[in-house]
Amino acid sequence: GDGGGNAGPKLDGVAGRTTREYLLESVVAPNQQVVQGFESAVITLKDGQTYAGVVKSENDSELVVISPEEGDVVLKKTRIQSREKGLSGMPEGLGALLTPFELRDVIEFLGTLR
Repeated sequence: GDGGGNAGPKLDGVAGRTTREYLLESVVAPNQQVVQGFESAVITLKDGQTYAGVVKSENDSELVVISPEEGDVVLKKTRIQSREKGLSGMPEGLGALLTPFELRDVIEFLGTLR
């Protein structure tokens, strides 16, 4: 019930929330779809400061980013010059490091987490 960690969503019950196809895509092409709440962003402020991290929350006036260097950073939207989508925390190329049998085993294991 904790929503996972800072790096990714909880895996308890993942098989009941998604398909094996989605799980496979998440491993071999992690930047195709990023689970809501784990989107990363690169924020540049009007004064030139840049922050990168996972978007923790957002409302009409503020954006909260979890920065690896600074923890939670609250940014006023009026100070933001640009906001770019960042990459997934899941590294690209993991599917290529696994044999087809290992990849199948990972997806099958995730498929048992109900």
